[in-house]
Amino acid sequence: MPLEEGIGKWLKYMEVIKRAAGSRYCMIEFVRNDEPGQFLEDAETLKK
Repeated sequence: MPLEEGIGKWLKYMEVIKRAAGSRYCMIEFVRNDEPGQFLEDAETLKK
């Protein structure tokens, strides 16, 4: 599933992570069908 389709859930997760001590980062580990275009779309979603 594209990351954009689950953005509501991920935003809730990010709010919890922001409250945790220390530095954090996000990484895309799985991309639908291993498609480069989907990776780029997911990366744009992470930038939001």
